Amino acid sequence: WSGSPKFDMGDAQKVKKRKNSKAKFENLEEQECVSTQICKINYSKYPKDGLKATENRIKEHNCLKLFSDELHCTYCDKVVSNHRSHCIAHMKTAEHLKNEMIYHTKSNCERNTDGPHADFVLKATNTSGRKLEPFQLEIFFAKHEFTAKHLLCCSDCETFTMKDLLSMADAECTYLWENLKLGYTETKGLPALRQQCSLLYEGFDSNNILCFAGAEEGIFCTIQTILSSLSGPKNRNAKAHHVIIITPCYQSLLSIPASLSFTVTTVPLTLTTNQQPLPHSQNHTPTPQEWKLNFSMLKEAIKPGQTKLLVVNFPHNPTGAILTLAQQQEIVNMAREHSFWIFSDEVYRGFESVHVDNESPNRDDSVPFCTLYPKAISLGAMSKVYGMPGVRVGWVACQDRQLLARISESKHYLSICNSAPSEILALIALRARDKILARNKSIVQHNLALVEAFLSRHPNDFSWVPPRGGCCGFMRYHKASSTKTLDAITKTLVNRFGVLILPGDNFPLHIRTLPTDGVHNESNNADSNASLIPLESCAVVEQDSNPGDSPKLVEVSNPSEGIESFFRVGLGRANFGEALKAFENALPFLDED
Repeated sequence: WSGSPKFDMGDAQKVKKRKNSKAKFENLEEQECVSTQICKINYSKYPKDGLKATENRIKEHNCLKLFSDELHCTYCDKVVSNHRSHCIAHMKTAEHLKNEMIYHTKSNCERNTDGPHADFVLKATNTSGRKLEPFQLEIFFAKHEFTAKHLLCCSDCETFTMKDLLSMADAECTYLWENLKLGYTETKGLPALRQQCSLLYEGFDSNNILCFAGAEEGIFCTIQTILSSLSGPKNRNAKAHHVIIITPCYQSLLSIPASLSFTVTTVPLTLTTNQQPLPHSQNHTPTPQEWKLNFSMLKEAIKPGQTKLLVVNFPHNPTGAILTLAQQQEIVNMAREHSFWIFSDEVYRGFESVHVDNESPNRDDSVPFCTLYPKAISLGAMSKVYGMPGVRVGWVACQDRQLLARISESKHYLSICNSAPSEILALIALRARDKILARNKSIVQHNLALVEAFLSRHPNDFSWVPPRGGCCGFMRYHKASSTKTLDAITKTLVNRFGVLILPGDNFPLHIRTLPTDGVHNESNNADSNASLIPLESCAVVEQDSNPGDSPKLVEVSNPSEGIESFFRVGLGRANFGEALKAFENALPFLDED
């Protein structure tokens, strides 16, 4: 290779002149190597001659054999099979001893190397995380959402014109709108808006609310703040931290924790037999299933002392599943016992039980998680049930005001503050909440009837579990196969017929940690009769807590039908019937293809 990484010892020599610097290095003799899983060494093995010896040992390792497969390690007198990883462990130790050295190495390597060397620089200097994956769902929508004529997959409700929304404004909001100045706004959000949001959470006030430029910013800032506080310098030698995520889910709920190199376990919703089928149109036979959270699997996923965060989303996108208050309490009891945080995506709150009677035993009686548990954060937004994604206003609610203050510091690196006009528009909508939700619920209920009629005409091709909350559902296309994938069908629909559907593989279902023997025993679950929706392929990823290791693939039975046979159906738009008709008219051509 043309350029091995070199330590410029000029900075180290400057450090040597600092008062007591030599003593500091000598006192490290009893400190264990940072990367103990790779190399069990102790500084007491080395001569206690301070900084100069440390410099010499680093120089010895700064050579081409750093990247060889099997060589003698001059650092700890061992023959190692993976000399590159072994040496990088010591480079981490060097970084722990003196950050200036490793920083200078990074700058030298970036100037004269690329390829494998660039990878070395990344591993040696940025060991705390991985980069974020491409946002598959948003890339999909960016390509098709504004060109397709018929959208069958929208996750939001019918929106409003400015004229219609402003007509709902009360006297105070009208005054604020007409006298609005387009300057910076408060980082926390408009006080009147935060106060209005707090009314959605019993016992809360404006100090329990932090506003964002949309829900996604709230997701990013909150999860980053919680998990970053666990991976700082004071926690380097702590046990591996662990996150549990309920899937399928919106991608950022999974990608952000994974990017921070936390161990991630996913608990997928299951399709179970429903003893009390949900009411349907008389024209269609009830489907004896429901989407359900398997609490036995959730309990098995918890790692005592390591699990730090549980991420949930109810009413659920894309299945429409809900939780009862009793189920929420069960989750909170687990969180209290193991002292982990709960991040609850509740952007569909207000649309619980949209298609069942208020007296039904299936009625959702849940409450915001943040009102049940001090270490719970609830996410809200104007985008979904209010039908106002264009205003880009979201918020988080939490009992812990100190946490909210830390989260707001993350916002300083992103939007800094919300749009001033958007905050007034959101305030108007929240004060007209009952009127807006009533209109949007009537649209969803009308569209549900259209879907039931559609299913009655195509009973062999399509099926679904009617959503119990939210404004979207997960429909299965039974003709999807390895040779006729939903991705291919989606391209045909949008290109030839202008109809856009959203394939289920845009909602991550993995990563799922299996037992140590690689076999998941369904008999251990309370819901042993539940049929798991299989993963996207026959390989389940077990992600290790060590970011330097490769994921372990565990073979499972080949699924006959997995998430790749599902697509999301959005029920919130007034023109849904037109889109559904266009979709139905295209079906004969899909059969020909």
